Amino acid sequence: MNQFFLKSPSRSFLTISVWMVLNLIATFAILLSSHACVRDHSTGYEWRPDSLIREIAIKDYPDDPDLLVCDSVFYGKFSHREVIFIQEDNDLKKFTIKFTPKNTLSDTIVFSHISLDEWIPTVPDFLKGDPLLSQIAIFNQQFNRVQVKFEKGNVQLKGNHQESEVVTRVDLAKNCLHLPLWEIIAYKKTTDAQGHKRDAPVYHGWFNFPYDLHTELMKRKGWSDEEARKYTHDLSHWGTSVPSEKVIDLKNLRTVQGDEVVLPLTILNDAAYPMQEYDERWKKMNNILYPKRTLINSFLTDSTQFAKFISPGVYRRRSPMPTQLGRFRLPTPEATLRRITSKNKAKTKSFELELEFSRSENPQEITRLLFGGFDIKKIDTLAADYANKAIFQMPMGISNHYFNQPYKTFVDPANRASDSPWYAMVLGKRDRWLNSHEVGVDGVLLHFDKDDPQNLHIWLLAFERHALVGHFVIRNNWEQFREPAQ
Repeated sequence: MNQFFLKSPSRSFLTISVWMVLNLIATFAILLSSHACVRDHSTGYEWRPDSLIREIAIKDYPDDPDLLVCDSVFYGKFSHREVIFIQEDNDLKKFTIKFTPKNTLSDTIVFSHISLDEWIPTVPDFLKGDPLLSQIAIFNQQFNRVQVKFEKGNVQLKGNHQESEVVTRVDLAKNCLHLPLWEIIAYKKTTDAQGHKRDAPVYHGWFNFPYDLHTELMKRKGWSDEEARKYTHDLSHWGTSVPSEKVIDLKNLRTVQGDEVVLPLTILNDAAYPMQEYDERWKKMNNILYPKRTLINSFLTDSTQFAKFISPGVYRRRSPMPTQLGRFRLPTPEATLRRITSKNKAKTKSFELELEFSRSENPQEITRLLFGGFDIKKIDTLAADYANKAIFQMPMGISNHYFNQPYKTFVDPANRASDSPWYAMVLGKRDRWLNSHEVGVDGVLLHFDKDDPQNLHIWLLAFERHALVGHFVIRNNWEQFREPAQ
């Protein structure tokens, strides 16, 4: 060893130097890796999707229902390049979401102090012991639209270009397809020919939510890293959703209190469903492939087809969506009302309604519509002709949010999906769960009658809410139910 150093001092120095450099590089790599890990959860970190915002030219999307309601002067003129999610704190509670402009007419759209938690599908805490109900909950939360409204003042347009002068509202939507498909829609206030004020679309873009951020937000909700990654993957594939005909245990969802009440059900399916110019049903009428009438009974057949909703979130008439709406052809003229207590943490006391149907060609095939966990005080009062304006339009599934709502309502702690008592299901005999998307039903719409508040109107929303495929009225002294029994 001594001879080696004496005879080759320069080589010894070189060996030591290389060793020191390698150690410095390794140390730097460790520090850099450590810094990167911390940065993933630090203020100011930017999460970016794997692609830029997609925009579809009017000529390439002839089946766009918004073409009937948009502002023709501006629709298609504004353009945005990318979306950036910027962390505002270390625990993923709040984000700034920024949409950058792509042309000189457009501005930077900025949402500040936004919570993303409620957009991320989850299993309600009280259902985690039931694997089947857990699956139904999380997959129906993914495969139902959640569109959230931000009025001017809750969203900023920065740049002082034409877009900032026009836009008065911007919505963010997790659409009803698989992860990561999201949308941004901007509106301006306008007045129609009848003098009614409404929001007219002026911009529509499609973008991907960042996969890695989705996984981190699931972990924030209490899932392990392995579970969060698995769910992020599974929610990206429709094929992993729950198959029909699985027997569910309703006792894990709620407890029935006292005796149920059977009430007469008035069936109004022999009339056309209502629509007003520019409302959702009006603008989607062109995407009803069969039938070509608005008479509700005309829809109650398995021949009914709608334009399919496909990636990235568009309707295609050339891709028909089949249904099983013949299941609802013959409603039983009575409904069952139950007082229930949810299994959620709050033990919410509310109500459940059940309607029963059969097919004209097979009266033995029973289909049930079951929904509960709703607060009667939150159901608004409207004339039946204006049913499409009802606030209470809720998806099928468990612990879902409204299809559309303001951001303030969306993030209200009382509406958290982790503890919400709401559920709506299509069931067969012996509590066999049926996939409502395959049946062709999206949810229920409720309102009290403007002329007679003792009448509760129940409307059945078709696939993608293209049409109303059921109309029923239950007459009752609902005042006694406005304060649930203790």
